[in-house]
Amino acid sequence: MVTGLHLVEVLRLTWLLVIRVSYDGVLVNSLAAKDVVSCLWQEPF
Repeated sequence: MVTGLHLVEVLRLTWLLVIRVSYDGVLVNSLAAKDVVSCLWQEPF
């Protein structure tokens, strides 16, 4: 029973970590994309 609960806790923490990492990745990618867009926006055409 204890090992089962421990496994659930580990899986829950791992899942939260995965969500956090993927969220940070999306955030970083969107910021990088915004930089590229603003850089292109400032280019004289």
